[in-house]
Amino acid sequence: MNVGNGGGSFCQPIFDKLVHEAIDMCALQEVDLNEENRLSFVKFWTSKGWHAVVPTPGAARARSAIVSRVPMKVNCGDSFFKFLFVGFYGYAGNTGDTHALLRTTCADLAPFGLPFVIAGDFQFLALEAPVSWALAQGLFYELDDCRSGRPPPTGPGNTRCIDYAVASASIRASRACTFEGTADHCGVWYDVDQWAVKPPLQPPCYPAPVRHTAPDVCAAFLSEAFTHAFACADTVEGQWEVLASYADHALTDTPLEDSRRHCDWEPRRRERVTHKAAAASEPLDVRRLRRLHRRLCHAHRHGCHASLLAVLRRNVAQMCDPFPSLGHLREGLCDFGSAASDVLEVLRAREQELRDCRLKAWKLRCKDDMSRQRQWIKQRTELCLQRDAGAVGPEVARHTAVLPQAVLEHEGPQWRRLWTAVEDQEAREHQVDALLGSLPSINVPDCSFDLSSAALRRSMRKMLGRKGGCDGFTAEQLLRLPDAWWTGFAGLWANILSQGEIPSSWKRIGVSLIPKASGGYRPIGLACLAWRCGARCLCLGLKPWSDAWAGATAFGGLPKRSVADVHRRVHHALRRGTRVAVQEDLRRFFDSIHVPLASRVLEHFGIPRVALHVFQSFYNRQQRMLTVQGCCDQQWFQASCGLIQGCPLSPLVGAAVMQVWALTVQPHGVIPLTFQDDRTLLAVRGSAEQQCSSLRGALGYSRRFDQAFALSCDPRKSSVIGSGPAEALAASLGYECCDKLSLLGVTHPFDVDCPKELARLSFERILVRLRYVGAVTGRPVQTLQHLHCLCYSPFLWAAGYAGPSKDEVHSLMEPIKSSLRAILTREAPPALFHEIFEWKTSPAFCYDRATLLAGIRMHCLRYEWHEHLPLDELAVPWHEALPCAAALLSKLQWTVTPDGGCINRIDGGGVTRSFRIGFDGEHVLREWLLLHHRRAALTKCARVNRSLRREGEGLAQGLDLPGPPAASFVRALGHRQAWKEAHDIESKRASFATGGSIWHCGKKLNLTDVSSRACTCGLLAPSRAHRTWVCPDTADLRRSIAMPLTRCQDRLMAVESCEEPPAPFAFANEELVSDTAEGLVLHDHTVVAATDGSSEANIGAYGFILHGTEVQVACGSSDEDQGSFKMELLSLEILFRVVLACRTAALLDLHVLCDCESAITALRSSPEAGGALPLLVREVAAFRNALVSQGTQVHLHWIPSHGKISARWIPWEGAHPDLQSALNDQVDKLVSRKCKSRLHGSRREAFQLMLQRHCAWEYKAVQASAEAARRLHAALMGVG
Repeated sequence: MNVGNGGGSFCQPIFDKLVHEAIDMCALQEVDLNEENRLSFVKFWTSKGWHAVVPTPGAARARSAIVSRVPMKVNCGDSFFKFLFVGFYGYAGNTGDTHALLRTTCADLAPFGLPFVIAGDFQFLALEAPVSWALAQGLFYELDDCRSGRPPPTGPGNTRCIDYAVASASIRASRACTFEGTADHCGVWYDVDQWAVKPPLQPPCYPAPVRHTAPDVCAAFLSEAFTHAFACADTVEGQWEVLASYADHALTDTPLEDSRRHCDWEPRRRERVTHKAAAASEPLDVRRLRRLHRRLCHAHRHGCHASLLAVLRRNVAQMCDPFPSLGHLREGLCDFGSAASDVLEVLRAREQELRDCRLKAWKLRCKDDMSRQRQWIKQRTELCLQRDAGAVGPEVARHTAVLPQAVLEHEGPQWRRLWTAVEDQEAREHQVDALLGSLPSINVPDCSFDLSSAALRRSMRKMLGRKGGCDGFTAEQLLRLPDAWWTGFAGLWANILSQGEIPSSWKRIGVSLIPKASGGYRPIGLACLAWRCGARCLCLGLKPWSDAWAGATAFGGLPKRSVADVHRRVHHALRRGTRVAVQEDLRRFFDSIHVPLASRVLEHFGIPRVALHVFQSFYNRQQRMLTVQGCCDQQWFQASCGLIQGCPLSPLVGAAVMQVWALTVQPHGVIPLTFQDDRTLLAVRGSAEQQCSSLRGALGYSRRFDQAFALSCDPRKSSVIGSGPAEALAASLGYECCDKLSLLGVTHPFDVDCPKELARLSFERILVRLRYVGAVTGRPVQTLQHLHCLCYSPFLWAAGYAGPSKDEVHSLMEPIKSSLRAILTREAPPALFHEIFEWKTSPAFCYDRATLLAGIRMHCLRYEWHEHLPLDELAVPWHEALPCAAALLSKLQWTVTPDGGCINRIDGGGVTRSFRIGFDGEHVLREWLLLHHRRAALTKCARVNRSLRREGEGLAQGLDLPGPPAASFVRALGHRQAWKEAHDIESKRASFATGGSIWHCGKKLNLTDVSSRACTCGLLAPSRAHRTWVCPDTADLRRSIAMPLTRCQDRLMAVESCEEPPAPFAFANEELVSDTAEGLVLHDHTVVAATDGSSEANIGAYGFILHGTEVQVACGSSDEDQGSFKMELLSLEILFRVVLACRTAALLDLHVLCDCESAITALRSSPEAGGALPLLVREVAAFRNALVSQGTQVHLHWIPSHGKISARWIPWEGAHPDLQSALNDQVDKLVSRKCKSRLHGSRREAFQLMLQRHCAWEYKAVQASAEAARRLHAALMGVG
């Protein structure tokens, strides 16, 4: 069907026409899609559930496209029939080229060996030379042979039949029909009886929610009836029926007796609706306009009889009210062609109005919805990459199933056979018991499960956006339900734990087959969200149990273990001398695990009985159904094997099974590492020959494990890494031999001095994402979030181990600028816009910072499984364990103490500055890192490092000033302030030191001969610097601004800054503690203390008071971090140390009033929780625990700070609230006085005053530049 240059703009009318005519596949001509329209075109048809094929970019526009309701494979009886469908567009009036194109098309189709259909606008009659020659040669046959006569005309003017289809000999049409198209061509469809395209089997369609907010759902929920019905239900089946029915009623208004959410169902075929009124999605007036236009065209081409004329008059009268421009048609319908043109003009205007409205509505929906924006960027990127990927070859096309029913028919038997495998269970159980009997015993800790309504709600929030299970509930819907429902849900889970049974409907799992990039399918089970919610809570409660057996070999699916830990262990093994390794991938690991065998493993490891019974109940008589793209298999089947991928318990159970393998092979001189179904063996001792021998022995025991658990390795994905003897080992195993270990996204060379590489990093994908980030975001803050989430995260995750090269990072800068093109021009200097955007626009800075943060985490965090690491590996400091750390530290000219606990640098004044990891805040290290990147950015700034002053007479030039001193940098504080307060584009441009010149304004105003344009002072071609600092017309703007002294101040309007000086000296806490505790005796059983920490101008102080005594302590710290949070922690630490040091034989309770809620939360959290200043928090907690061990209970009470009123404050009952507030105020004043005394006269006070002066100067200069730009723009507007 020829759509007349409207393929990109009129997708909806084309779709409505195809649905109305019940067409399954269509070749479209004259779609005229440009590079971006191609993506929108494909996305539209995909959203309708259709398939779209557009030619790969080769020309400026794509002239043809194919759309299909089904892929190019249809079912024929009980089998499937695959054929090729070709869209053809001939050369108008060119017989030779059209014939050559036909021959080329047939030659290209021949290698596929498949039947074909060629449909389109051939530009010639089938009886004319180009097509008749091909017909005579038997290249194809006409599908119009089924007509009793020649087909009617289809081309413009109703003169020739040039739109039709031809096919190979095996395809014959039974019926053909010509219909009105959407443009000046008619369309043609053909029926092929041998193709019986049956509607697919689908799950039931549950009613859509009618209430979309929690208050509305809660108001409609029948609380009293629900409470009574739930109390009467005495089984988990009955309780879930009550929960599901009442939730369904509250959400969708379904009567309780009609709800089927808890019931079993069978897939059914749903016939597609083909009525044109139901299919059309356009407004009624547009559909009426189309109908009127079609009728007028018909009357013009075929004549108008009386009944048609009467209908036309009624239609015209109906359309004149909404479209007054058609009023002249009321007078009479004499010229139907002219009337059709008038209606078409109105129709096109109305369509454009609708498109504008839809675009505006889409932008409004995306404006504040970051999730929707990310989804659009990802989808658009993948469409672009798929478009550029190229076509599928003949061999792949011949053997690849694309129709969902075909995929189910081809893949279904394989998966059913795997999941219903009947093994010699008794023999395998004996083998597994033998393996388990040889393993060391495990001390199992106690586990507790939090399945309260609050915990279940938290778990459900983690599943927002996830697809629901067979009951159709989504997390968004369930979270709208009231507290009464969640209380009942918690009661259901309590009964599940006590009875060890779960509702039968939770055991019906829809398994969706997801295509893998490497080929094949990955089965993802979609269990009910009610099961996944509770199972996730079970996993959290099982953490102490998993820590007891997982050791330092199992990673993936276990808490507090990450991919970075695997790479750390691999890197250390390579440093110890690993020369040979074996990497194996288990074939369909999760799907091959037998639940009885896995249960024996869990039982051996001592899993709590309640959790084991729930796990076994979930898989007992479990039923599964395969689905592909929403199409279901024919029936449910009972599975006896395989863990559900998508169930929260599966990674934990899989890790337990793999840990048996690790414990089996570990005693044989190798290091086993597992990450779900990937397992790696590293040999660490002796020569390469000896390591190969160790690996052979370990692999023998590995095969025993595989045989016991009915597992097998995939030789195509397994490899031996090494050289020399490793090649013989690879040959004996049938594996590939490699020289690099590629594991979990990072490639490890065996030479530790060689840099590691990111194995799966696609910079093409990052660049395409950057292109679309700027297209969808409306505010810079959104752009910055997308930059980090979508463009930096693909390489930041591996920071410290591998990263992009300098050239790759540099290649991102221009696309990043382009993503901010609404406010940034290409001339914007990075030294300024990085500062304004807090350096989130610098991928190099973000990567360096991520590397340092990885080192901080490695040094500070100690998990229970670290105790299983070898001592030599555990003792390696972070700067040696991270391969990229040494190069970064060398680049920054920093040093690290041997234990890795302190980073040192020498500042500009020659003073050694120290950052104590875990004791100083990360913001200090960030400021240090910024010094390097700020200097580098200013050094690379062309307008600063060399003079760009123009030479010539009569030019409006700027100042001629020297460059800044070496190693200078800017902070651009005034630019940041001006940017935040900017109210127009001139102020925003001036903040980046862009715009405001004759070249910028000339381009904006489309002025010609820009260089000859004069400034308001009469000189030619005024620059920004001239307008800001020299032009007499702007002298009033700079009257209160000191003139610049360097090119940096002149061209960037930024003052060179300096490093922050060290904090004032403070005495060590040891002396203060001993002096305070000397002679202090606490006779009371209960003591009340108040603590406080304060910081002003980055100088801190802290202290405490003891109520009922004269003790009042206030002091400072010399550390780099002078933040208030650290001061609060130090105040608690010195209090605990003083109380420990004094005589406190009678002290039973120490009550501490503290106005820092974060400090209290940190001390109450687990040592593994991390957070800010983790080592300092651990140290303070140690002093508190020492008091507790001496018999003194420590109670921390939060109190609002500085006399604030808070509804959350619950005063401690042991003292009057007024007394508590008075004590907090007293210690606050004490510490504040100390802080001010330390600040007064210090170098940091002078530094802060200097920054204020610089900020004020820069702000005034930016404002003057913005106003100068406005005046120039106004003057040029008057000229132009």
